Amino acid sequence: MRITKPEWLHHDADKKKLTAIFSVDFHPTGTLLATAGMDNKIRIWNTSAITTDASERLYTTLTAHSGAVLSVRFSPTGRYLASGADDMVVLIWEHDTELRTWQPIRRLVGHESDVCDLAWSSRFLASCGLDNNIFIWDAQTFDIVKRIRGHEQFVKGVTFDPAERFLASQSDDKSLKIWRTSDWQLHRTITKPFEDNIFSTYFCRPSWAPDGDCIALANAANGRVPVAAVVTREWSVDLSLVGHHAAIEAVRFNPRVFSNSSAEDPPLCVCAAGGQDRSVTVWLTNQSVPLVAATELFSGSLLDLAWHTLSVPEKEPDGPSVVARLAACSFDGTVAVLEFTEDELGLPIDMGEQEEMLVKHGWTKASNNNKRGAVDEPGDSKRPRPIAESVVQLRMEAENKAGEAPAGGSVAETAPVGGSAAETTLVGSTVGVQSTIQHTADVKMPVPVRTKSGKKRVAPLFVRPLGVAPSMAAAQPAQLKEREQQEQQEQQGRHGDHEQLDQGSTAVPRVAVNAPLHIDALLLQPRPHSKQQNKNDAYITLGPQSLVHSQLTSLARIHLTVPRLVAQLKSPRVTAHNTQTQSTLTYTGASKWTKRLPPVLLVASSPWVVASSTQGLLHLFDPRGARLLPPLVREAQLAHLVCRGPFCLALDCIGQLDVFNVELMSSVVQTSVAPLLYSETMTKKKSQQQAPPSTALTKVDITAKTGMPLVTLADGRLFVFHGALKTWVKVEDPEEYEGSEHKNNNGKLQLVAQMSDAEKHSVTMDHLEHLVWTADLTNSDTHYVDILARQLARSGDTNRIKFWLDTLLGPPLVPGLCPECPRWQPTLASTPKRQLLQRILPILAANRHLQSIVAEYSSALDQVLATKNNSGL
Repeated sequence: MRITKPEWLHHDADKKKLTAIFSVDFHPTGTLLATAGMDNKIRIWNTSAITTDASERLYTTLTAHSGAVLSVRFSPTGRYLASGADDMVVLIWEHDTELRTWQPIRRLVGHESDVCDLAWSSRFLASCGLDNNIFIWDAQTFDIVKRIRGHEQFVKGVTFDPAERFLASQSDDKSLKIWRTSDWQLHRTITKPFEDNIFSTYFCRPSWAPDGDCIALANAANGRVPVAAVVTREWSVDLSLVGHHAAIEAVRFNPRVFSNSSAEDPPLCVCAAGGQDRSVTVWLTNQSVPLVAATELFSGSLLDLAWHTLSVPEKEPDGPSVVARLAACSFDGTVAVLEFTEDELGLPIDMGEQEEMLVKHGWTKASNNNKRGAVDEPGDSKRPRPIAESVVQLRMEAENKAGEAPAGGSVAETAPVGGSAAETTLVGSTVGVQSTIQHTADVKMPVPVRTKSGKKRVAPLFVRPLGVAPSMAAAQPAQLKEREQQEQQEQQGRHGDHEQLDQGSTAVPRVAVNAPLHIDALLLQPRPHSKQQNKNDAYITLGPQSLVHSQLTSLARIHLTVPRLVAQLKSPRVTAHNTQTQSTLTYTGASKWTKRLPPVLLVASSPWVVASSTQGLLHLFDPRGARLLPPLVREAQLAHLVCRGPFCLALDCIGQLDVFNVELMSSVVQTSVAPLLYSETMTKKKSQQQAPPSTALTKVDITAKTGMPLVTLADGRLFVFHGALKTWVKVEDPEEYEGSEHKNNNGKLQLVAQMSDAEKHSVTMDHLEHLVWTADLTNSDTHYVDILARQLARSGDTNRIKFWLDTLLGPPLVPGLCPECPRWQPTLASTPKRQLLQRILPILAANRHLQSIVAEYSSALDQVLATKNNSGL
């Protein structure tokens, strides 16, 4: 025999003190070892790393339970793993060979307290707990079969008869009860082994011998001596395993029957026992003394045992072949593995011969498809959709139903039958995580919001993509068209077909200006040069009045059309009546006043009144009529003027664009639109007299919250100025992101048809990230964050998901970020990032393969918010 205690096999790599390991079990193939700990986790290890120098030790970690995991048991075929915990839940896991992990597929609910022990048969799974109850579940469908009430105190151990006629349960009420599997009625109650018992244990884990002849009981007593009692098939107590000095927590028979080399000796069974004396004893049914007694093996109580018998004995280089391994776990957080050789145990008999031994106990031989001991190959069947691993996951899925339908299938709950059956979560056949997002121009995205009372409400939100190209106009909803038509009618009242004062003008014909929202066309025109013109002239007369054109205007790379002087201009609460020499500016708000100014070309108000004169001056007035500043001098006449809140945007005819904060009397932006209009091809023209191609600005606006300018060109490209980087950023281009699910691809159907699904997915993801950052720059609605979250949930790209979760969570829990770090801003599009994180976690939870990540960041977010609340921020 050889004993191995791997130092690396534990449940607390991050702490100096190890946490208790409550349960251990071998996979039927022997390649994996599962351990369950107080840290709420199940760890699955490669057993080859325990006995050899294999580099891969930890296979996977399962984190679905919200309480200490008290029991883990692999199914007889190895297809499933069952786990019970003090969160009162039994989880069923199935092996996912692609992801190299075990996915939870069923959540069995019914226990009202800790689940202490589990036992499998070929047809059933039994669970017991501190609610004094035993639950029987179907081993194939995992529907509830029976809830057994009968014990008066905690039920701490269960075991099935290998002939599958009975189930044995052991309780703190000092009894072992035998239940018939035919009708789940009580068959016999055994109390004799516990009459003198004065010991208390964490568990009482019994075990039935593989030949069906007897049951070994934990925490029994012979007088004041702790023993493992042996109950025969006739329910008599004729034998006890004596040798331990403290209460026995668990006993476990090896599931195989062995035979010695001598043909005269009958087959034998092997049983291990361990408990609070931190020792393990191993017994053979043909001997009256233990084969092995490993004392002081741990520094804490032994809590569970598990056997694996090798189908092919492993030949040791310098000794006999290893035929079986015994794993033992302890409250001290360690695991020991004992290896037994052929010389010590013999060889396991044929499985068919072992089944024949059960016929006398009523065993009906299983079919080939359900043969005892046959191991299912993981991944043979369609992988079911993972179940919700925690209450947090279920809450997030419920929240997500208020928005989009969760991806990846549905979850149905079955109510207890007759009020006595347990509640169980049913998961149907698995389908891939499917996108439920339509094109943003065709869908109204409901956005959950919270009222002042804290209740959640969902209101429909109109989604309008930024910088919609002309080709996409037909896809805009009717509400947008009606609103724009109304705005155009209002603007016609301000700049309609009024009497023009410069009838003899030779200037470029005036184009209607729909300020402050739209500029129908600001054409890029040739530079104003003429052979007869004196290059030193500072002014050019256009009709009866003079319009300013400086030398800078003549030398400018671009020249935008200037609105022609009209008799009357209207803006909310402001009207300008023009003559050839002056303008009367009338304000009709709360205060009524009139000003005399030079002829006015443009006027705007919000709430300050701003007027641009033909002399290139900008006049600013308070709503009460007071002048805020002397006239501001511009380098050229204005082509466009717009005000929003405290911000005023002025764009002159040579492309110079300025944004002022009138409230603070400060400059926000100083830039030019020339980089947006002046292409590389223009610089190659040899003759300055050759006009560049006609280009138009179709919209010039500013963001209401930050005052950043937005410019849309006739070809559908949209630009916004980045205040921190002091440069233009292209946020929309009809020629980019072809194939994205959130883009009108009608004109590129042939190109899109040639793209693979992976290429379309990649383009869609890049496009959505582009739209999220665009929303941040323009302070628009953050609904694209929700759409991106759904796309991420669909893709399952954990690296990209963690990037966005880190971006929204921020310091101090994200490495590399500090609260003072300018790299991380607490808001996105003026919305707190952690509020967005709260919003998208339920969306990501729709893909249950991501729930461990969701749970991790949900916990981190709760921690950050709790710290913030405690600090009074």
